[in-house]
Amino acid sequence: MGVKEKLLNRNKTYIMLEELKEIVESQDYLDFVQKIKALVSDGVLKPIENKNRTNGKIPSLFLKYKVLITDNKNVEFENEIKHLSSEFEISKYLSNIEIYKKHREELLVLDEFFKKDSDKLNIKISKNERAYQVWGYEKMLDTSTLRSILKFNNLEEKLNYYLTPEPFFDYIPKIKDNMTILIVENKDSWYTLRKIFMQNNSSKNDEIFGIDMLGTAIDGLLYGEGNKITKPNAIEDYEKQMLNKKTNFLYWGDLDFTGIDMFQRVKKQNEKSNIKLFTRIYEKMIDISEIQNLSKIRNKQNKNINLEDFLDNFSKEYIEKINLILSKNLYIPQEVLNYEVLGGAKCSTF
Repeated sequence: MGVKEKLLNRNKTYIMLEELKEIVESQDYLDFVQKIKALVSDGVLKPIENKNRTNGKIPSLFLKYKVLITDNKNVEFENEIKHLSSEFEISKYLSNIEIYKKHREELLVLDEFFKKDSDKLNIKISKNERAYQVWGYEKMLDTSTLRSILKFNNLEEKLNYYLTPEPFFDYIPKIKDNMTILIVENKDSWYTLRKIFMQNNSSKNDEIFGIDMLGTAIDGLLYGEGNKITKPNAIEDYEKQMLNKKTNFLYWGDLDFTGIDMFQRVKKQNEKSNIKLFTRIYEKMIDISEIQNLSKIRNKQNKNINLEDFLDNFSKEYIEKINLILSKNLYIPQEVLNYEVLGGAKCSTF
Protein backbone atom coordinates (compact mmCIF):
# COMPACT_ATOMS: atom_id res chain seq x y z
CA MET A 1 0.00 0.00 0.00
CA GLY A 2 1.42 3.38 -1.05
CA VAL A 3 1.72 6.54 0.99
CA LYS A 4 -1.43 8.11 -0.57
CA GLU A 5 -3.55 5.05 0.19
CA LYS A 6 -2.32 4.99 3.78
CA LEU A 7 -3.19 8.67 4.21
CA LEU A 8 -6.67 8.11 2.75
CA ASN A 9 -7.34 5.12 5.01
CA ARG A 10 -6.77 7.31 8.09
CA ASN A 11 -9.94 9.31 7.29
CA LYS A 12 -8.43 12.31 9.08
CA THR A 13 -7.74 15.81 7.78
CA TYR A 14 -4.52 16.48 9.72
CA ILE A 15 -1.43 14.42 10.50
CA MET A 16 1.54 14.98 12.80
CA LEU A 17 5.15 14.58 11.67
CA GLU A 18 5.70 11.67 14.03
CA GLU A 19 2.89 9.71 12.38
CA LEU A 20 4.28 10.56 8.94
CA LYS A 21 7.51 8.81 9.93
CA GLU A 22 5.53 5.59 10.26
CA ILE A 23 3.79 6.08 6.90
CA VAL A 24 6.67 7.41 4.79
CA GLU A 25 9.39 4.76 4.68
CA SER A 26 12.89 6.24 4.44
CA GLN A 27 16.48 5.11 4.91
CA ASP A 28 17.70 8.25 6.71
CA TYR A 29 16.54 11.71 7.73
CA LEU A 30 17.62 13.47 4.50
CA ASP A 31 15.69 10.91 2.47
CA PHE A 32 12.66 11.46 4.70
CA VAL A 33 12.91 15.26 4.19
CA GLN A 34 13.00 14.85 0.40
CA LYS A 35 9.93 12.58 0.43
CA ILE A 36 7.94 15.01 2.62
CA LYS A 37 8.85 17.90 0.30
CA ALA A 38 7.79 15.81 -2.68
CA LEU A 39 4.40 15.14 -1.08
CA VAL A 40 3.99 18.87 -0.45
CA SER A 41 5.02 19.66 -4.02
CA ASP A 42 2.54 17.09 -5.40
CA GLY A 43 -0.33 18.67 -3.47
CA VAL A 44 -0.73 15.69 -1.17
CA LEU A 45 0.29 17.53 2.03
CA LYS A 46 0.26 21.14 3.14
CA PRO A 47 2.44 22.14 6.12
CA ILE A 48 0.82 24.06 8.95
CA GLU A 49 3.46 26.75 9.04
CA ASN A 50 4.48 27.97 12.46
CA LYS A 51 8.09 28.86 13.18
CA ASN A 52 7.69 27.62 16.72
CA ARG A 53 6.32 24.27 15.54
CA THR A 54 9.28 22.65 13.75
CA ASN A 55 11.33 19.63 14.66
CA GLY A 56 14.47 21.72 15.26
CA LYS A 57 16.59 19.74 12.86
CA ILE A 58 18.51 20.87 9.75
CA PRO A 59 16.84 20.97 7.33
CA SER A 60 13.77 21.52 9.53
CA LEU A 61 10.27 20.15 9.01
CA PHE A 62 6.99 21.45 10.36
CA LEU A 63 5.32 19.30 13.01
CA LYS A 64 1.79 19.29 11.52
CA TYR A 65 0.39 18.85 8.01
CA LYS A 66 -3.01 18.98 6.33
CA VAL A 67 -3.91 16.05 4.07
CA LEU A 68 -5.17 17.55 0.80
CA ILE A 69 -6.02 14.46 -1.22
CA THR A 70 -9.54 13.04 -1.05
CA ASP A 71 -11.02 9.69 -1.85
CA ASN A 72 -12.86 9.61 -5.18
CA LYS A 73 -15.77 8.07 -3.29
CA ASN A 74 -15.87 11.10 -1.02
CA VAL A 75 -16.07 13.32 -4.08
CA GLU A 76 -19.12 11.32 -5.15
CA PHE A 77 -20.64 11.70 -1.70
CA GLU A 78 -20.00 15.44 -1.78
CA ASN A 79 -21.81 15.76 -5.11
CA GLU A 80 -24.67 13.69 -3.69
CA ILE A 81 -24.93 15.90 -0.61
CA LYS A 82 -25.00 19.07 -2.74
CA HIS A 83 -28.11 17.77 -4.52
CA LEU A 84 -30.03 16.97 -1.34
CA SER A 85 -33.27 18.75 -0.49
CA SER A 86 -32.81 22.12 1.21
CA GLU A 87 -34.56 20.61 4.24
CA PHE A 88 -31.25 18.97 5.18
CA GLU A 89 -28.15 20.55 6.75
CA ILE A 90 -26.06 20.35 3.57
CA SER A 91 -23.08 22.36 4.82
CA LYS A 92 -22.88 20.26 7.98
CA TYR A 93 -22.84 17.05 5.95
CA LEU A 94 -20.14 18.40 3.60
CA SER A 95 -17.88 18.92 6.59
CA ASN A 96 -18.89 15.60 8.17
CA ILE A 97 -18.78 13.05 5.34
CA GLU A 98 -18.50 10.13 7.74
CA ILE A 99 -21.77 11.11 9.44
CA TYR A 100 -23.41 11.36 6.04
CA LYS A 101 -22.25 7.83 5.21
CA LYS A 102 -23.95 6.56 8.37
CA HIS A 103 -27.18 8.43 7.57
CA ARG A 104 -27.10 7.92 3.82
CA GLU A 105 -29.37 4.91 3.23
CA GLU A 106 -32.33 6.14 5.28
CA LEU A 107 -31.67 9.80 4.47
CA LEU A 108 -31.88 9.31 0.68
CA VAL A 109 -35.34 7.78 1.09
CA LEU A 110 -36.43 10.82 3.09
CA ASP A 111 -34.80 13.10 0.51
CA GLU A 112 -36.91 11.54 -2.25
CA PHE A 113 -40.03 11.97 -0.11
CA PHE A 114 -39.26 15.66 0.44
CA LYS A 115 -38.81 16.17 -3.30
CA LYS A 116 -41.82 14.19 -4.53
CA ASP A 117 -44.36 13.98 -1.71
CA SER A 118 -43.74 16.97 0.58
CA ASP A 119 -47.41 17.97 0.21
CA LYS A 120 -48.32 14.92 2.31
CA LEU A 121 -46.64 16.62 5.28
CA ASN A 122 -49.48 19.14 5.40
CA ILE A 123 -51.66 16.53 7.09
CA LYS A 124 -50.60 15.45 10.57
CA ILE A 125 -50.58 11.68 11.07
CA SER A 126 -49.22 9.35 13.75
CA LYS A 127 -45.53 8.64 14.17
CA ASN A 128 -45.76 5.03 12.97
CA GLU A 129 -48.03 6.00 10.08
CA ARG A 130 -45.50 8.60 8.91
CA ALA A 131 -42.62 6.13 9.22
CA TYR A 132 -44.43 3.57 7.09
CA GLN A 133 -45.45 6.25 4.56
CA VAL A 134 -41.82 7.33 4.04
CA TRP A 135 -39.73 4.18 4.61
CA GLY A 136 -42.22 1.30 4.40
CA TYR A 137 -41.34 0.33 7.98
CA GLU A 138 -43.60 1.59 10.74
CA LYS A 139 -40.93 1.51 13.48
CA MET A 140 -38.26 3.39 11.50
CA LEU A 141 -38.61 6.62 13.48
CA ASP A 142 -37.75 4.67 16.65
CA THR A 143 -34.35 3.55 15.32
CA SER A 144 -31.13 5.18 16.51
CA THR A 145 -30.22 6.16 12.93
CA LEU A 146 -33.45 8.09 12.39
CA ARG A 147 -33.20 9.76 15.77
CA SER A 148 -29.69 10.86 14.77
CA ILE A 149 -30.88 12.11 11.36
CA LEU A 150 -33.72 14.14 12.86
CA LYS A 151 -31.48 15.71 15.49
CA PHE A 152 -28.62 16.45 13.05
CA ASN A 153 -31.00 18.19 10.64
CA ASN A 154 -33.45 19.72 13.14
CA LEU A 155 -36.34 17.86 11.52
CA GLU A 156 -38.28 16.80 14.62
CA GLU A 157 -41.26 19.04 13.78
CA LYS A 158 -40.89 19.06 10.00
CA LEU A 159 -42.25 15.52 9.62
CA ASN A 160 -45.50 16.70 11.22
CA TYR A 161 -46.47 13.60 13.17
CA TYR A 162 -48.07 13.11 16.56
CA LEU A 163 -47.26 10.59 19.26
CA THR A 164 -50.14 8.19 19.68
CA PRO A 165 -51.46 8.43 23.25
CA GLU A 166 -51.20 5.36 25.43
CA PRO A 167 -54.46 3.46 24.86
CA PHE A 168 -56.77 3.16 27.85
CA PHE A 169 -59.76 0.96 28.49
CA ASP A 170 -62.64 3.36 28.34
CA TYR A 171 -66.40 3.23 28.03
CA ILE A 172 -68.04 6.35 26.64
CA PRO A 173 -71.52 5.69 25.18
CA LYS A 174 -71.60 9.02 23.34
CA ILE A 175 -68.90 11.65 22.92
CA LYS A 176 -70.25 15.15 23.43
CA ASP A 177 -69.31 18.56 24.74
CA ASN A 178 -68.68 19.11 28.45
CA MET A 179 -68.58 15.45 29.38
CA THR A 180 -67.68 14.25 32.84
CA ILE A 181 -65.59 11.09 32.75
CA LEU A 182 -64.82 9.08 35.86
CA ILE A 183 -61.26 7.74 36.12
CA VAL A 184 -61.44 4.46 38.02
CA GLU A 185 -58.30 3.06 39.63
CA ASN A 186 -59.24 -0.62 39.84
CA LYS A 187 -60.45 -3.01 37.17
CA ASP A 188 -63.31 -4.59 39.14
CA SER A 189 -64.89 -1.22 39.93
CA TRP A 190 -64.51 -0.07 36.31
CA TYR A 191 -66.21 -3.24 35.08
CA THR A 192 -69.01 -2.92 37.63
CA LEU A 193 -69.79 0.65 36.60
CA ARG A 194 -69.60 -0.27 32.92
CA LYS A 195 -72.16 -3.01 33.62
CA ILE A 196 -74.46 -0.47 35.26
CA PHE A 197 -74.01 1.90 32.29
CA MET A 198 -74.97 -0.82 29.82
CA GLN A 199 -77.95 -2.00 31.85
CA ASN A 200 -79.30 1.51 32.25
CA ASN A 201 -79.01 2.17 28.53
CA SER A 202 -80.23 -1.20 27.22
CA SER A 203 -83.92 -0.29 27.37
CA LYS A 204 -83.68 3.27 26.03
CA ASN A 205 -84.00 2.42 22.34
CA ASP A 206 -81.32 4.29 20.36
CA GLU A 207 -80.92 7.15 22.81
CA ILE A 208 -77.66 7.13 24.80
CA PHE A 209 -77.65 8.12 28.47
CA GLY A 210 -75.07 8.52 31.19
CA ILE A 211 -75.70 7.70 34.81
CA ASP A 212 -76.45 9.76 37.89
CA MET A 213 -74.00 8.56 40.52
CA LEU A 214 -74.46 9.94 44.01
CA GLY A 215 -75.94 13.11 42.53
CA THR A 216 -73.18 13.53 39.94
CA ALA A 217 -73.77 13.07 36.20
CA ILE A 218 -71.19 10.65 34.75
CA ASP A 219 -70.91 10.40 30.94
CA GLY A 220 -68.18 7.79 30.67
CA LEU A 221 -65.52 5.66 32.35
CA LEU A 222 -61.75 5.45 32.05
CA TYR A 223 -59.74 2.62 33.61
CA GLY A 224 -56.50 4.00 35.06
CA GLU A 225 -54.56 0.71 34.95
CA GLY A 226 -52.40 1.44 37.96
CA ASN A 227 -49.42 3.70 37.37
CA LYS A 228 -50.13 3.90 33.64
CA ILE A 229 -52.49 6.81 34.30
CA THR A 230 -49.71 8.74 36.08
CA LYS A 231 -47.40 8.95 33.05
CA PRO A 232 -46.62 12.53 31.91
CA ASN A 233 -49.48 14.03 29.85
CA ALA A 234 -51.33 10.70 29.68
CA ILE A 235 -54.75 12.27 30.28
CA GLU A 236 -53.95 15.39 28.27
CA ASP A 237 -52.97 13.31 25.22
CA TYR A 238 -56.00 11.06 25.63
CA GLU A 239 -58.31 14.06 25.87
CA LYS A 240 -56.77 15.75 22.83
CA GLN A 241 -56.35 12.78 20.51
CA MET A 242 -59.20 10.46 21.46
CA LEU A 243 -61.95 12.82 22.60
CA ASN A 244 -61.02 16.07 20.86
CA LYS A 245 -63.27 17.91 23.30
CA LYS A 246 -62.69 19.71 26.57
CA THR A 247 -63.64 17.24 29.26
CA ASN A 248 -64.11 17.19 33.02
CA PHE A 249 -62.45 14.28 34.81
CA LEU A 250 -63.26 12.89 38.25
CA TYR A 251 -60.88 10.51 39.99
CA TRP A 252 -61.80 7.56 42.18
CA GLY A 253 -59.33 5.16 43.75
CA ASP A 254 -58.56 3.23 46.92
CA LEU A 255 -58.47 5.15 50.17
CA ASP A 256 -54.88 4.37 51.14
CA PHE A 257 -51.47 6.02 50.76
CA THR A 258 -50.86 4.61 47.28
CA GLY A 259 -54.30 5.60 45.99
CA ILE A 260 -53.96 9.14 47.36
CA ASP A 261 -50.47 9.50 45.90
CA MET A 262 -51.70 8.21 42.55
CA PHE A 263 -54.43 10.85 42.35
CA GLN A 264 -51.98 13.62 43.18
CA ARG A 265 -49.48 12.41 40.56
CA VAL A 266 -52.21 12.24 37.91
CA LYS A 267 -53.08 15.89 38.58
CA LYS A 268 -49.43 16.97 38.59
CA GLN A 269 -48.63 15.22 35.31
CA ASN A 270 -51.71 16.63 33.55
CA GLU A 271 -51.96 20.26 34.57
CA LYS A 272 -53.84 21.27 31.41
CA SER A 273 -56.67 18.81 32.08
CA ASN A 274 -59.50 19.48 34.51
CA ILE A 275 -59.07 16.61 37.00
CA LYS A 276 -60.83 16.68 40.36
CA LEU A 277 -61.37 14.19 43.13
CA PHE A 278 -64.78 12.47 43.19
CA THR A 279 -65.17 13.51 46.81
CA ARG A 280 -68.71 12.22 47.26
CA ILE A 281 -67.78 8.63 46.40
CA TYR A 282 -64.93 8.63 48.95
CA GLU A 283 -67.40 9.88 51.55
CA LYS A 284 -69.73 7.02 50.59
CA MET A 285 -66.86 4.54 51.07
CA ILE A 286 -66.28 5.92 54.55
CA ASP A 287 -69.98 6.10 55.40
CA ILE A 288 -70.62 2.40 54.78
CA SER A 289 -67.40 1.23 56.49
CA GLU A 290 -66.91 0.55 60.16
CA ILE A 291 -63.39 1.30 61.26
CA GLN A 292 -63.18 -1.75 63.50
CA ASN A 293 -63.86 -3.98 60.50
CA LEU A 294 -61.29 -2.42 58.16
CA SER A 295 -58.23 -4.40 57.10
CA LYS A 296 -54.61 -3.49 57.62
CA ILE A 297 -52.62 -2.30 54.62
CA ARG A 298 -50.77 -5.47 53.66
CA ASN A 299 -48.40 -4.33 50.95
CA LYS A 300 -45.60 -1.90 51.70
CA GLN A 301 -46.67 1.66 50.87
CA ASN A 302 -44.87 4.97 50.89
CA LYS A 303 -46.40 6.87 53.80
CA ASN A 304 -44.18 9.90 53.31
CA ILE A 305 -46.57 11.71 51.00
CA ASN A 306 -48.27 15.09 51.18
CA LEU A 307 -51.91 14.52 52.18
CA GLU A 308 -52.86 18.19 52.26
CA ASP A 309 -54.10 18.57 48.66
CA PHE A 310 -56.15 15.40 48.96
CA LEU A 311 -57.67 16.31 52.34
CA ASP A 312 -58.57 19.82 51.15
CA ASN A 313 -61.45 18.23 49.22
CA PHE A 314 -63.23 17.13 52.41
CA SER A 315 -65.07 18.66 55.33
CA LYS A 316 -63.48 18.66 58.77
CA GLU A 317 -65.56 15.62 59.77
CA TYR A 318 -64.24 13.47 56.93
CA ILE A 319 -60.68 14.76 57.29
CA GLU A 320 -60.65 13.46 60.88
CA LYS A 321 -62.00 10.07 59.77
CA ILE A 322 -59.46 9.74 56.95
CA ASN A 323 -56.57 10.68 59.23
CA LEU A 324 -57.74 8.14 61.80
CA ILE A 325 -57.95 5.37 59.19
CA LEU A 326 -54.48 6.08 57.79
CA SER A 327 -52.89 6.56 61.21
CA LYS A 328 -53.96 3.04 62.11
CA ASN A 329 -52.51 1.71 58.83
CA LEU A 330 -55.97 0.76 57.63
CA TYR A 331 -57.48 1.24 54.18
CA ILE A 332 -60.73 1.15 52.23
CA PRO A 333 -60.56 -0.39 48.75
CA GLN A 334 -62.82 0.69 45.90
CA GLU A 335 -64.40 -2.74 45.98
CA VAL A 336 -66.31 -1.79 49.15
CA LEU A 337 -68.75 -0.14 46.72
CA ASN A 338 -69.70 -3.35 44.97
CA TYR A 339 -72.35 -3.91 42.31
CA GLU A 340 -75.11 -4.34 44.89
CA VAL A 341 -74.15 -1.16 46.76
CA LEU A 342 -73.74 0.93 43.64
CA GLY A 343 -76.94 -0.38 42.17
CA GLY A 344 -78.75 1.00 45.20
CA ALA A 345 -76.76 4.21 45.32
CA LYS A 346 -78.93 6.16 42.90
CA CYS A 347 -77.06 5.05 39.79
CA SER A 348 -79.93 5.93 37.49
CA THR A 349 -79.90 7.24 33.94
CA PHE A 350 -80.21 10.93 33.18
